[in-house]
Amino acid sequence: MNALTLCHHNYNIHINIHHHFSASAKPNWPKLLSVPHPQNHGTSTRPSSLLIETVEGQVAADSEQAPSSVARRLILLLHAKSSWEDPSLKDHDRPLSGKGQADAVEISHKLQQLGWVPQLILSSNALRTRETLRIMQQQVKGFLEAEVHYFSSFYSIAAMDGQTAEHLQRIICNYSRDDILTVMCMGHNRGWEEAASMLTGASIELKTCNAALLETTGKSWDEAFALAGHGGWKLQGIVKPRDLGKSLRKRCCVKMLVALRRRLCSPVSSIELIKVYTASRSIGSSSCTEVAANVAQDCSSSESKIENGPFASPPVRNILKRRRLGIRRSRSTRDTDAIELALDSVVKIFTVASSPNYFLPWQNKSQRETMGSGFVIAGNKILTNAHVVADHTFVLVRKHGSPTKHKAQVEAVGHECDLAILSVESDMFWEGMNPLELGDIPLLQEAVAVVGYPQGGDNISVTKGVVSRVEPTQYVHGATQLMAIQIDAAINPGNSGGPAIMGSKVAGVAFQNLSGAENIGYIIPVPVIKHFIAGVEERGKYVGFCSLGLSCQPTENVQLRNHFRMNPEMTGVLVSKINPLSDAHKVLKKDDIVLVFDGVAVANDGTVHFRNRERITFDHLVSMKKPNETAVVRVLRDGKEYEFSITLQPLQPLVPVHQFDKVPSYYIFAGLVFVPLTQPYLHEYGEDWYNTSPRKLCEIALRESPKRAGEQFVILSQVLMDDINAGYERLAELQVKKVNGKEVENLKHLCQLVESCSEESVRFDLDDDRVIVLNYNLAKVATSKILKCHRIPSAMSNDLVEK
Repeated sequence: MNALTLCHHNYNIHINIHHHFSASAKPNWPKLLSVPHPQNHGTSTRPSSLLIETVEGQVAADSEQAPSSVARRLILLLHAKSSWEDPSLKDHDRPLSGKGQADAVEISHKLQQLGWVPQLILSSNALRTRETLRIMQQQVKGFLEAEVHYFSSFYSIAAMDGQTAEHLQRIICNYSRDDILTVMCMGHNRGWEEAASMLTGASIELKTCNAALLETTGKSWDEAFALAGHGGWKLQGIVKPRDLGKSLRKRCCVKMLVALRRRLCSPVSSIELIKVYTASRSIGSSSCTEVAANVAQDCSSSESKIENGPFASPPVRNILKRRRLGIRRSRSTRDTDAIELALDSVVKIFTVASSPNYFLPWQNKSQRETMGSGFVIAGNKILTNAHVVADHTFVLVRKHGSPTKHKAQVEAVGHECDLAILSVESDMFWEGMNPLELGDIPLLQEAVAVVGYPQGGDNISVTKGVVSRVEPTQYVHGATQLMAIQIDAAINPGNSGGPAIMGSKVAGVAFQNLSGAENIGYIIPVPVIKHFIAGVEERGKYVGFCSLGLSCQPTENVQLRNHFRMNPEMTGVLVSKINPLSDAHKVLKKDDIVLVFDGVAVANDGTVHFRNRERITFDHLVSMKKPNETAVVRVLRDGKEYEFSITLQPLQPLVPVHQFDKVPSYYIFAGLVFVPLTQPYLHEYGEDWYNTSPRKLCEIALRESPKRAGEQFVILSQVLMDDINAGYERLAELQVKKVNGKEVENLKHLCQLVESCSEESVRFDLDDDRVIVLNYNLAKVATSKILKCHRIPSAMSNDLVEK
């Protein structure tokens, strides 16, 4: 499964929704963990010379070490280039391309020549990484003799910014011995770059099949990490394979152009000529599209030679010259416009945040410092991503070219759509600032410029790309399916909240990328932005995106359509489940066929016409409706067509997907800690929470819908041990169904039932037919003692206190 990554960088703690924010030029990296582990000592050989690329500014001189310390060498290697020939393959299962295989051969020999052959190899289990290692083992015996371990976490951790270095440290310390002096970790983009940058304190860029060579000293790997910490590892260099294909393609391109100009003497562009020529011929294994793309830059210089050569006529020379100069002018103008707009609009955001501890809901985790981007919109407001300011305690903004940071207030946050609005009271901040205007959804292949403050520097950055596709996509932060635009511009950690500019208007807001893939980023489109802003302006706060409350099945099977008496000209989807809290539950029935939504025909696969020949799921039409708006739905029921008017509302799940900017609810009685089940609670079980959290709770969280308004799934989270609850400690993580025979509706109801108990004993009926019985008066006395012992300020959260 491809992992989507929010583009901001968080360098203080782990969080479950994994974000990227930019790091400053000299980040204050956290200290690495020290993991105790028994070790044995050994020796290793050092290369006599290192003929590799080095990073400017690195100090090469060895510092004095204790005689007992030995050199510890770490190789951080990215997998070789993968193939995209089969688009049906999942990202995890993509094989190496022909170039990737050649690069793997070359990098193995380079590392051998330098004497950097590992004794221990720790690798991602993704197919392209395993294939890279297999080729290296076939080429160099030393790689084959090394101890090898594969980890699925290496694939996912690369998407979790701020966590890769710490994760690699844990794995290395757990699997290495003192006699192992060289370790190679093989993984993926983003995370490996970030780990190399963290460990060395330098800004390091790693492309496919690049290896960063790091070195430090220590009696053991634990000591090496503890002593070096972040920024203490010495970067000996970066090993890269050569690009043999580029020069070959350039030579072939020039020859092709000369031959074509001789024959045609045509005013058509060089790129078109290359496509025509390569449609019937091939250069190596490159297709005509690949050749045209790879030699685009070379064509300009080739045209310069050809247009003045002996084979070009004066008309051809003039046409080529005008075309080339015109293209350069238009591109330069577009780039300048985007930069000029950005200089007076885009700001850098500094956030201090503290997330709740859902296992200990009466306290927060340690605070973290994060950074992101934002831009000014009409009304003296700043638009950014919700994950940039999630769980904030303090927010500052700084405009381009100014050393002053100004305090900002968070006016509204929409976590589902990952958008937030900030305000700044300082008049000085608004001097010279110009709002950006929102545009339209760009067409495919239209150029956009992403502006923001990504990692690698402190100044503003502009990256360019084109629109690849437009479709509903999973928003990682809010776990919501909304329309998004995929682009091939580099969206790096720190770009979050920055605008994607098309022409002179905003086409979207950068917010996440696809981990494990190169240059696949996502921006929030203008319709979603306008929907969010309009909702805040009309109601003064964010209210959410509407839902029909239906779970539908495609009717692509002919026999299925015949069974439900659909005529050949009919199309639609089958209603399989209806949310009891939705207005649709009053009029629609299971096994209805939704034919038309608000006058738009629904196809058998659940899509509707979007534009040109593009299609999009009809959920997008639902999500763009305002709360309390009505939609006319035509359905087929028992062979007859009916039309119903349905009022749309945002619907909440039984188990909340996120709880940002909220204090967790809890109630403690006799050491029994009761909480409502939320997905953030399950996320506390770690990055692999789906497999490590209690299976039954996980299934309920992902599949169950509420049956009545205000319903919560209340569980016994844990038991704070005391004499009064001894023997009940194994009943944690079970649902609380009844208190003294009355069904529990939510946590507040449970609290009221317990506090108002007039009987001698209080009885809790749990899931799996388990029962807890306590003497009420003794339990009340024990509660105070337990709270004092565990330094808990209150037996209940503020939202449960009667006012």
